[in-house]
Amino acid sequence: MIHDVDGARFAWRECGDGSIVALFHGLGGSRISWEPQLQG
Repeated sequence: MIHDVDGARFAWRECGDGSIVALFHGLGGSRISWEPQLQG
């Protein structure tokens, strides 16, 4: 999902049905950085 907030774009991915966990990447990364952890 992608959402604009005050001109800045935010992207996230939702998966599973358990507790909410927020994973933040470092400078130069993207939400794709967390794909291996979301598999399974």
